[in-house]
Amino acid sequence: MPEPARGSMPPPSMASSGESTRAEPAASSVEERTPPLVQIQELLSSGRQVLLSLTAHDEGTRGALAAHVDRLLSLRASALADGPSLVRRIDARRADEGELIDAIVRALGVPVDSMRVAQVAERIRERLERGNVSLVITLSEPAATAASWSYSVLRDVANALAGDGRTMPALARVVIVGPPTCPVLSALGIARVDVAALLELSETWAWIEAVARRAGRSLAGGQVGLPALEDALLRARAAVPEVSAIVEPSGILRPDLDADGASPWGLLAQATGALEQGELERADQAVALAEGRTDDPEARRDIGRRWAELLEPRPPRERLELSRRAATRALAAADAEEAVRLARPAARAAELAQVRDGEPALLLELQGRALVAKGDVVMARAVLDRARQSAIVGQLPPPALASISV
Repeated sequence: MPEPARGSMPPPSMASSGESTRAEPAASSVEERTPPLVQIQELLSSGRQVLLSLTAHDEGTRGALAAHVDRLLSLRASALADGPSLVRRIDARRADEGELIDAIVRALGVPVDSMRVAQVAERIRERLERGNVSLVITLSEPAATAASWSYSVLRDVANALAGDGRTMPALARVVIVGPPTCPVLSALGIARVDVAALLELSETWAWIEAVARRAGRSLAGGQVGLPALEDALLRARAAVPEVSAIVEPSGILRPDLDADGASPWGLLAQATGALEQGELERADQAVALAEGRTDDPEARRDIGRRWAELLEPRPPRERLELSRRAATRALAAADAEEAVRLARPAARAAELAQVRDGEPALLLELQGRALVAKGDVVMARAVLDRARQSAIVGQLPPPALASISV
């Protein structure tokens, strides 16, 4: 069944009179005045966009917007698809965290045997081009940065599916709903629609049409918030059997709750839980496994950055030991830059913990060796000189003292 051209129904006052109450605006201004919810329906229907982003300032509007898009995609799929089609929901924290890609891979059923950006992006693209699975992703927080492994994967997918002359999938869409300040959504260069907390009257009718043409007519009397409309539908579904026949929302995948140990991000989630329970050895082992499971330097650095964030509020002694181990592993993996970055908080934690007996010398030696591997010989010489002085003050044995070369 073909969809309406603009995806909206006129209010009763216009439909009953049979005449337009105002002149038709010029073509150049129609696009400018197209309400956000109508823009969304047109983008989903056009076939020109596979990836698009929707933004709203408050969390309630973002959640309701995701539910509305879920419904639109499900209704389109049931009307257009010959075979089975799916809409899957993902609620994630930020777009610069690897757990998001992990969840996308699992939601699409994509087998991934490497963490390299190009290979992961290619597998996701291939799965989307089959055209029978759509994703609605809700982000609760803006990303800290666009320079991350997760962003690199999303960027490659977006570039691969951008208008290159090929026929776009009829059903497959990836819709990311997040805060307007998210740098990843801005940097991806995909179609974007900003949604206000209060809807225009024509947007309210677009929502009613997507839910039920007649059942919600009384809701369109004036400005109303999208969360209020979704709440009304939930109450109506519970009270009226006929409303229950409307397409139900899809199940939501939570990367932080549903992660397993098969990927680096699942292992990082296990490390987070162990750290919260005070099981430091188990947390360190999980992070070490996560680092070993990735063959992509950018993904490894993302894991290191997240691990450093998790360690920041821990007591200085815990932060010292776990940061030192992480820096040692990075140095052993020949990632000198990461080793330098991880050695610095270990040294700061040592100062806060007021460690004695030459332990600061060993930490400074680790930092110095990382700087040597990085090629910063001048800074390495200064740090190793401090390490040697600290070793003398701490009365380290001669073999330990001899190993610190300036």
